Amino acid sequence: MIFEIAFTPVYNPGSSLIVSVSGAVLSINGDAIDLSPLGDGDLLPAEAAQALHSAIAYEPIECIDGTIRLTLAQPYGYTEAWYGPPIIVDQNGPVTLPFPSEGEPVSGGSTISVDPNSIITAEQREAEAAEAARKAEFPNLEPDQFWGVLRATGYEQPLLDWIAGIEDPVQRAFVSAKLEFAKYFERDHPLIEEARLALGLTETELDDLWRYAHG
Repeated sequence: MIFEIAFTPVYNPGSSLIVSVSGAVLSINGDAIDLSPLGDGDLLPAEAAQALHSAIAYEPIECIDGTIRLTLAQPYGYTEAWYGPPIIVDQNGPVTLPFPSEGEPVSGGSTISVDPNSIITAEQREAEAAEAARKAEFPNLEPDQFWGVLRATGYEQPLLDWIAGIEDPVQRAFVSAKLEFAKYFERDHPLIEEARLALGLTETELDDLWRYAHG
């Protein structure tokens, strides 16, 4: 396992930072942190990362192409803060840090494992990225944009006719209210999908209308 370790200076005079590596286990001041649950493309959020050890900075830990990337806190006070680039660790054993350790070595001994439930998997990250990309392509429409494109393309009256034709009066009232008083319109909202089907639009046609409305 390869580690890419960045550092962020933290004012803590007299504190030590001793690091070593063994496979996917990172030892900090004697405490062994097992990062093997992180698969390729997985990410451990900043809050969960920092909870592993006080020397881990509030930054996410991620595994990319077999490299675990994380940030450690560099204690300084008697010496200057260090702002250099990350270091690459590709061998087991003690890690030579690019700055001096100010204090005496700390005797740890705890074994810490990553909670698999706190990991954002590669699949989850891909799904979130796809959702964000779709949101960027089809942003929410303001009411004037939504109703304006319907009016401009002749779909306003068919939509109103569809609402009027809903047999259940309660459902008709709620659909009418949602469309009339909505503060914004989401492309993938279930009601928009119902309206698309009622108007006989294909997904591509609705996509084109959405882009046109957003302008």
